[in-house]
Amino acid sequence: ICVGELEEQARAVLALGTGGQVRALEEMELLAAGGTEEAPVDPAVRGAAIEALGRLYKSLTDLEQKKRVYETVEAAALEGAFRLPGVRGLRWVGDDRSIARLQQLVAANEDRDLEVRKEAIRTLGIHADPSSEKVLAAALMNWQLAETALQALEACFPNDPLRVAMSAAIR
Repeated sequence: ICVGELEEQARAVLALGTGGQVRALEEMELLAAGGTEEAPVDPAVRGAAIEALGRLYKSLTDLEQKKRVYETVEAAALEGAFRLPGVRGLRWVGDDRSIARLQQLVAANEDRDLEVRKEAIRTLGIHADPSSEKVLAAALMNWQLAETALQALEACFPNDPLRVAMSAAIR
C-alpha cells in the first residue's frame, strides 16, 4: 500500500464515523484495536479509526456499544501512541464526561506530552464550556500552553474580554 492509499483509507474511516455509519462499528473497532495478527493496521488508519469512533458515538443508540466506544476512545486519549486521535475522538463525543476528561488532561501538569494537552485545550475552546475556565486559566501559567489556553478562554467567553483578562490576571 502506498502513502496516498493510506491517506485515502484514513479519510474514508473518518468519513464513516462522521456520517454516523453505525453498521461500520465492528470494523472500526477492529481497526482501532490494530487489526489482527494476520492483517495489522497501519498506525495512520488506526488513529483515524479511534477518532472515527468518537465521531460515531452520538449516532449509536445501544448503550453497550456507546460504553465500549467511549472506553476505547478514552483509553487512547489517556495513554499510548494514539493519544491525539483519542483526544480528537473525545471532542466529537462532546458530553459532560468527555469534557471533564479533557479538563483533566489539560490540568495534568506531570504530563509532558504538550501536543496532547494543547489539543485538549483547543477542544475545550471548541466546546466553549464555561466550566473549563479554571483549568484553562491555570494552563496560562505554562508558557508552552499559554497562547492556546488564551484562545480557548476567548472562545469560551467571546463577549466578555474582561472576564478573560481577569482569568489571566488572577492566575
